[in-house]
Amino acid sequence: AEAALRGRAREGRRKRDDVVRNRHLSLRLQQNPKWQILAEVLTEVHRDAARTGAAGAGAGRVLGGVKALVLVSEPKTVNLLHTYLSQGGSVTMKKKWSRFVHRANARARRVFAHAGSGGGGGGRGFKKGG
Repeated sequence: AEAALRGRAREGRRKRDDVVRNRHLSLRLQQNPKWQILAEVLTEVHRDAARTGAAGAGAGRVLGGVKALVLVSEPKTVNLLHTYLSQGGSVTMKKKWSRFVHRANARARRVFAHAGSGGGGGGRGFKKGG
């Protein structure tokens, strides 16, 4: 049983890259499975192109990069995919988490500023002296 616990602890240390912790929160940032599949497909396409390009180079073929068209429904997905494909999933998820926390903090500041100014929000926010 003790060996199993040590094994789990070792495994936990390996996974720490994708875990964000503070004293109130411990979460695991999970990548979008579709992005992982896309990365695998693009890697395979580039590998196949390199193999066929190298085989046909003597026949006057021009070697170069392979272009792939990836269609997305929202512009912000383009930025996320670019970061994911160029910097990796862990970096992408940490950036996404950081943006989320920043926006949540900004929202909280606005709520508290509104509550502190006594702007009656119809039950939304906090009352002074309450």
